Amino acid sequence: MCNLFLIVYCHIRWQSNYCKEFYYALAKVMDNKGQVLCIDRPLAILPDIILRPRELIRSLLEKRFIKVTPNLIIYKPILFLHDQIALSRKVLTGLNRWLLRRQILKRFDISFNDSKLFTYIIEPQQSDYMKIFDGEVSIYDCIAEWSSYPGLTEKERENRSFFENRTVKMADVIFTVSK
Repeated sequence: MCNLFLIVYCHIRWQSNYCKEFYYALAKVMDNKGQVLCIDRPLAILPDIILRPRELIRSLLEKRFIKVTPNLIIYKPILFLHDQIALSRKVLTGLNRWLLRRQILKRFDISFNDSKLFTYIIEPQQSDYMKIFDGEVSIYDCIAEWSSYPGLTEKERENRSFFENRTVKMADVIFTVSK
């Protein structure tokens, strides 16, 4: 029985994720105490069916569940609309949240009553993945001030700043690399 369950929402695809070693280390530390579930960047029916139909079909046929170690699992869910596009409409975000929650519960037959559930995000625009489950403790690892990236337009800067502030308010725990 797991005492701890950590759901990590990857901000980039697993294949090119520079955080892999961190996730492996988390799983090793939690060895007999819990499970780490890495949610890979989701497949998005829209716009992928229009922009990348072959890639979408290939991805749908591939295995979307990989058990990397006994307690480290990678899972690629399917969402209706790309999560970054869905941010513009609350109803679309709600649909994606519902689909994600349903897939995780169905695929992993998880009973969180016996476990302590933590969710972990790095990118503030993933804040819609927080608080999907009752009683979860949401962790935001603030690795950068996303709104200060060079080359952003004023609109992009405002958008990122909005999500940074929203994520900080929603998170139960925040890690930062500096003041």
